[in-house]
Amino acid sequence: MISGVYEDIRRGRVHLRVAPEARVWALTMLEKYGTLYEAGGQESRPPQGDPLVGRGIIHLVESPEDAGGSQELWAIRHAYRGGLLATLLGDRYLRTPATYRPFREWEASLGLAALGFSTPPLQAVAVYPSGLIYRADVVTRFIPFGRELPKALSSLASQPALQQKLLERVGGLIAVMGHKGVFHPDLNGKNLLVTGQAPHWELHLLDLDRTRLRGRRLMDGGRRMLRRLLRSLEKLGILATEADGSPARDALEQGFRDGARKPKTPFPSQG
Repeated sequence: MISGVYEDIRRGRVHLRVAPEARVWALTMLEKYGTLYEAGGQESRPPQGDPLVGRGIIHLVESPEDAGGSQELWAIRHAYRGGLLATLLGDRYLRTPATYRPFREWEASLGLAALGFSTPPLQAVAVYPSGLIYRADVVTRFIPFGRELPKALSSLASQPALQQKLLERVGGLIAVMGHKGVFHPDLNGKNLLVTGQAPHWELHLLDLDRTRLRGRRLMDGGRRMLRRLLRSLEKLGILATEADGSPARDALEQGFRDGARKPKTPFPSQG
């Protein structure tokens, strides 16, 4: 369950958005270490599952013992640019009249949860402005034993029927996203996390800072997300190209078509 409650706090030059259970922890870490990412580096724990490497190293820390009545792990990442701007700007984002990008990620996460999609709940975002730019750290609840989609598919290489079943599930998820007005422009293989055992997988959406919730059906957006994912899996050698064709590629596209025809079917990640 993701709560929509959060608080925006200013501490000196730092802009902090924080969930109630993370408030004391985040303020303490900023006071002690200066940034949340530095706090993660000093107090990190080993991961459960694949090593956590995105656009940079992701640190795991134990949540406060009183956070929601139980202790869990939180993942702390430093925000880095992707795509063509990555080499030019690195971890720097230009300040604009619009809200900070990590704050948009928070809002997208809440909106996706309200629509029934699974995504790691945000616990804290810290933004560090400096002149015309800013840098940021993001803290989310850690989903243990998760694997990025390409690794999950590779692990099923010797079981093509299960691999195709997982791809059908992914195609159905994308169709449901389009039907519910969700557009994720960065939906590559690394932004889908797979948990659970075959055939009862759960799918979790990651990297939401550019995700948009349009509030109306966007099947063209669904097809664009499907093409984005296909290109990603082709580049990684997981899927054959359209010209070559393969049962795995066909399964992903068939899952999308089935989901588009029957949008009221249960949400694909629920097993």
